[in-house]
Amino acid sequence: MEQSLPKSDYPGEKAPNMNNASILVLGAGELGMPVLRNLVKRIDSSSGTTVTVLLRHSSINPEAPSKQRAINELRSLGVHFLASDLADPTTDLPALFKGYHTVIGCTGFVTGRGFQLRLAHAVLEAAVKRYFPWQFGVDYDAIGRGSAQDLFDEQLDVRDLLRSQRRMEWVIVSTGMFTRRHCHDARRHWRFDCRNLLCRTTDREQYRVYGR
Repeated sequence: MEQSLPKSDYPGEKAPNMNNASILVLGAGELGMPVLRNLVKRIDSSSGTTVTVLLRHSSINPEAPSKQRAINELRSLGVHFLASDLADPTTDLPALFKGYHTVIGCTGFVTGRGFQLRLAHAVLEAAVKRYFPWQFGVDYDAIGRGSAQDLFDEQLDVRDLLRSQRRMEWVIVSTGMFTRRHCHDARRHWRFDCRNLLCRTTDREQYRVYGR
């Protein structure tokens, strides 16, 4: 069942009901960085809400100056770091996710086939309350199964899994194809803000949102 999301058009508006929530963002690349920036910007510092990003240990301590600047920016924003390798098949994903209120997947397809479904099972096992899977690009429901890209079918498997359960709330935001320019200001292009983290969602004006 899909329900409407209260509209938030005020840049200074803080996220409602976010007291003592813990948010885990998976990855800090072209999508993860603007998501992290906008989350921190819109969270009331007195709410007790924390934002953590999960990265490989080598990414938290990079040698490249450009990557060092990104990590320093996140530190200055008060983002916490969790070191782990999601692509390692020995990583205990449910143990990593346990205790977080919201998990936001910003990993992309770099980890290959089967990974997104593994993540979805892991957040369910960890009893996460709210999940944003990596589905920020095309609307896989509109494409359907049997496309030339087999990874798209897996994304539909993720949607089927999420729709089949009632334990966890989930949100899928289909923005259409995006580039680094679109990621520069996530709120301006997608109207993606902390309000989405706790309110049930449905179709919106400039993007398509599915959820329970």
